[in-house]
Amino acid sequence: MPERHEQFDKTSAELRSGPTDHALTSVTRNEVVLPAVSADAIASEAQRTACLNEQTSRLAALIARHQPEPGFSPVPELGINLIRSHISQSRGPFIYEPGMVIVAQGDKIGFLGNQVFEYNPGKYLVQMLPLPFECQHIASPEVPLLAVSLSLDMSLFASMARQLLDDAPLREASRAEDCTTDAEAMTAIPMHANLSEALIRLLSLLDDPQGMRVLGEARLKEVMYEALRGPYGSRLQHLLNSHSQFSRIFRALGQLHSNYTSSLNVDALASQANMSTSSFHQHFRQITATSPLQYIKRLRLLRARQLIYEGSATVSSAAMDVGYESPSQFSREYKRYFGVPPKEDRAQAATALTA
Repeated sequence: MPERHEQFDKTSAELRSGPTDHALTSVTRNEVVLPAVSADAIASEAQRTACLNEQTSRLAALIARHQPEPGFSPVPELGINLIRSHISQSRGPFIYEPGMVIVAQGDKIGFLGNQVFEYNPGKYLVQMLPLPFECQHIASPEVPLLAVSLSLDMSLFASMARQLLDDAPLREASRAEDCTTDAEAMTAIPMHANLSEALIRLLSLLDDPQGMRVLGEARLKEVMYEALRGPYGSRLQHLLNSHSQFSRIFRALGQLHSNYTSSLNVDALASQANMSTSSFHQHFRQITATSPLQYIKRLRLLRARQLIYEGSATVSSAAMDVGYESPSQFSREYKRYFGVPPKEDRAQAATALTA
């Protein structure tokens, strides 16, 4: 089982044993006095937590009922994928398209550069760009991983963000965060009740085929709206601003994904993004945690792995299909990235499917 990421509370000896007489007589004007927390505030927080826990249980029940067996089931009418796993998965390379991943039961951990993202029933993952990253999850037959992923229509998401930015307070908050935070193409965000309830309404349409056809798009849009209004919402709005550096890199990545089998021309990408080559390199690495050359290499390898797993290509044809001219170079880089040669990887995948 993968190593769990645990946080340990550190309590000082003074707090454990109480202050000494010396400590009591050495209070200065710089001492920080913590404000008292009212009973009403504590009760209100307890109510919010209880509400969120109840919503999470309802969400887990919906996923479990409609995804009774381990696997990954797309529901294109709703723009979602239902996910269930009974075994833990060790850390390995993946690529997700822009979207959200909500875990109702179990734990997932993502790794992007030196950043670690834990998403579980208390947090959900938002990915704004198609990023190669590494991921692992923790599950068992007794406590299976139950999750749902949502595809984000980035044009629609950006349009909604622009409408929200017409609100002056939100616009000022976004400008302030533009000065104080770095762009994050991937982040784990605390779940909140409005978003959780919108997700339940969306998944409830799985029991209503007619409602799925009529209301599916509107319910998915409601989920995106609640994400933009919740914690981190103003930063999401800024990232989606068409004039931000993030948006320019996003458009460059669109070019890469459309032409990833061709030779990489970073100068041309920078020019199309209206950026100097040095500035493009800097912001590309800041947002994707890798260089343009490494990004395209990982993208090609991940696309080739998909072809190999599907059984629709030999190792040599997969290499050629994603832009490699030398099968031997492809096999070397494949093993370096995934840890096993492509033929062995295909065999392991076939064994896992029949287990």
